[in-house]
Amino acid sequence: MTRKGIGYALSLGLLVVGLGGCAANPAGGNWTKLIDGDKGLENFNRVGAANWVSADGVIQVSAGSKPTYLVEIHPL
Repeated sequence: MTRKGIGYALSLGLLVVGLGGCAANPAGGNWTKLIDGDKGLENFNRVGAANWVSADGVIQVSAGSKPTYLVEIHPL
């Protein structure tokens, strides 16, 4: 096996392990829903100047020219 082949095999192995860890988390755990349909902007502080909107389960910017961010207000 060449170095390139070993690199691909290691990358694939890390990907499988990483995805396996994500799948092991139970769906009914202590998750907090941040976005629910058209609701969810109240869970974030807005940093910067932009017009944030919530529609169809997605929060997005409808207008703004500089970088802006949403920061979760609830501790993780």
